[in-house]
Amino acid sequence: MTNMNKELIEMIAEQIHIIWMEERINDGWTYGPNRDDTLRTTPCIVPYDQLPEEEKKYDRKTAETVIYALLGCGYRIIPPGKNHL
Repeated sequence: MTNMNKELIEMIAEQIHIIWMEERINDGWTYGPNRDDTLRTTPCIVPYDQLPEEEKKYDRKTAETVIYALLGCGYRIIPPGKNHL
């Protein structure tokens, strides 16, 4: 995996977490030191850079799956500022 792919995976993983967090908050979940389905608390309602590494790995795997699915379908990922020809 290239550095560009690692950076892209990390950027997408962060966005995945933001969307997940927004959905949980909209469903009435709040931050809590422990996950509690009854109280709707979770320690993962924090900025991405504060997530435990295990949670980041899950988001990275999701991002990686999406990227490789797009590439497998024939899409190309062109970094900003690169020639598009």
